[in-house]
Amino acid sequence: MLTTILPQIVTACAATVAATTYLATAKRTSPISHKDATILWKLHKQNASCNSEKMKPITMESGEIAGFQCQCGYCYAQKRPLLSRTPTIVTDANESGFQQSPSFSSARANSKSALK
Repeated sequence: MLTTILPQIVTACAATVAATTYLATAKRTSPISHKDATILWKLHKQNASCNSEKMKPITMESGEIAGFQCQCGYCYAQKRPLLSRTPTIVTDANESGFQQSPSFSSARANSKSALK
């Protein structure tokens, strides 16, 4: 009985590992500003001793800039992971699940009154 179930279990585990690996390594292009693209191009020129005088912005379908291509052939595209958790902004300390400790000033006042 184990010999009939084992190949199915191995296949399911392999498929899960393959899907997880694909989703973890998949990337998408994300937009950057024209100023950022210019700064990155200038850094490329300095680091690679490039003599190019122009860069060509790489645009996405939406018209936003995703990177640049240099005259020397260097190409940069801003890519981010496909599955990335967006950061959450906690406005109240109680929302984060942490307990609030007493304030430093009240603890200091209590210690001064204990010394008298």
